[in-house]
Amino acid sequence: MAGLTSTIVTLFVLTAMPGEQMAGKHSTAYTNKADMATCEASVGPVTDILTNGGVKVVSIECLKTSQPITQFKHRPPKDAPRHAYLNRISDGQLMLLPQESEEACLKAYETGGTGKVRHICSTSKQQLVE
Repeated sequence: MAGLTSTIVTLFVLTAMPGEQMAGKHSTAYTNKADMATCEASVGPVTDILTNGGVKVVSIECLKTSQPITQFKHRPPKDAPRHAYLNRISDGQLMLLPQESEEACLKAYETGGTGKVRHICSTSKQQLVE
């Protein structure tokens, strides 16, 4: 069935980057889950692991996307490249829009929002799969 796009359930994890030089910067991780129930069951344990490890969790939620992204890796190499994205969240759907940098994203988009559409600029060591 060529042309059909499948829906992926992903655990969307937004954290604050550590260190003074990274103040105001955010990191995202995306972990594919089998279904929404499995994803929602992982929110609490993942939040606990991160906060117990000293990571500031800004947001963690289960979203749907049609964009495949490389698999999340625990402890990727420190020098692994970071990819900048505008995370556009609307009605439980996530769309990743590649950006030149997090700074360029922040200049181009008003981030935040709690309404129907939210925009979040961040970087990730994961990348979209072409």
